[in-house]
Amino acid sequence: MKIHQLRAFNDNFIFVVEKNGLAMVVDPGDAAPVLEFLVKESLKLHSILLTHCHNDHIGGVKGILKYYEALVLGPARLKEYGITPDHVLDKTQSFEFAQT
Repeated sequence: MKIHQLRAFNDNFIFVVEKNGLAMVVDPGDAAPVLEFLVKESLKLHSILLTHCHNDHIGGVKGILKYYEALVLGPARLKEYGITPDHVLDKTQSFEFAQT
């Protein structure tokens, strides 16, 4: 497993977790660096994990989903921001990404 750090805006980062050719994007506030990275690295997007609902963490989701089908995981409040999570998570839950 590899974890990549992508710069977003002036003071933020987006994380991409890579395993077995699959990617999980964490808190994509901006779609552009994610889309560029996925193409450059030839990764298949598996899921998007959102830790909370600030725009600098969710702002790129809709742009990414225009190009990729991916599971969206995050808090139920995402619906208030026009994002419907496939799996609602709270701070007590865990999950495994790209099991082999």
